Amino acid sequence: MSVDIRKLMQVDDKGTQRQYYPETNIEAINGLEDLLMNGDYPELERTIYQFEGNVSETSQRLNRLKKEMSEMVEGEHGFLELEPGFENYSKGNRGDRSSQLQYFRIGNLVKIFGTVKNTGTIKAGSQVAIATLPYRLSVRMVDIVRAEAKDGETFRCRIYNFDNENLSNQIVMSDTRNSKGESIDFKQGKWLNVSLTAGIEVIQ
Repeated sequence: MSVDIRKLMQVDDKGTQRQYYPETNIEAINGLEDLLMNGDYPELERTIYQFEGNVSETSQRLNRLKKEMSEMVEGEHGFLELEPGFENYSKGNRGDRSSQLQYFRIGNLVKIFGTVKNTGTIKAGSQVAIATLPYRLSVRMVDIVRAEAKDGETFRCRIYNFDNENLSNQIVMSDTRNSKGESIDFKQGKWLNVSLTAGIEVIQ
């Protein structure tokens, strides 16, 4: 004997869908009583085991959903360690930590932002690593932007895929240009605005 207690959908007179327990559920409950009264314990045990399995599966799904929602709501934040040749533009000013290079993760998206400066000259046409996103946040979707520097100058800023052999998860700058679009060297101490968004996979 099969026992099936379920909810069905119906549409009320206003067109709203609502769940309801059909009359067949009464028959299903009666069926459980019949199994008990008739001594059909194996079938009764099988039915109860099936119900318990459904409850367990639902509980696991709810726990997974709770964890995912918690991560999305709470997020994750950290400051990035800069590569040699760079430092935070606000270095030494503890009241201005909000402008230091950092990341904020919500789910599988990471926002990287902050202002840095170069401690040496960056030659035109060169590519230089600024920082590296923690490898635990494995970059799967890269971002490439035209970023701002001082006096209308610009540079190309990007983050590389985790699977890149030489530049895994690295944030780099290249293609330094003046306000006219001409390729130039960036002298020491240039204000550099970094702002990237990457799609990531969290490695446990």
